[in-house]
Amino acid sequence: MTASLNEIYDRLGRLTATLEGVSEHLERQDQKSVVSRAAMHKRLDDVVLRVGYLESDVGSIKTTTAGMKEVTDEVREWKQRGLGALGVIGIGGAVLGGATVWFWGQILAALRG
Repeated sequence: MTASLNEIYDRLGRLTATLEGVSEHLERQDQKSVVSRAAMHKRLDDVVLRVGYLESDVGSIKTTTAGMKEVTDEVREWKQRGLGALGVIGIGGAVLGGATVWFWGQILAALRG
């Protein structure tokens, strides 16, 4: 009976050691998980901060772009007016040139008699 009692104590000792090892392993895993989660939360906080900065920058870009759009539209209007004025001047120049040629022909015809 003592031999079997020694075996029982031996097996209980091994079982206890195994359970302690599992317990230590779980504690280490828990500590690693805590560290990992803390790092993940820090990274997430950094991302939230960066997104906030991006939203602010995009808002200021929209404001700047809206002001630029007004100026760009105004410059396009000036360009269209300028092209229209050049067209009118070109037509006027053609009419003046044609009239000059016609009158010059009339003057020469009158002088030749």
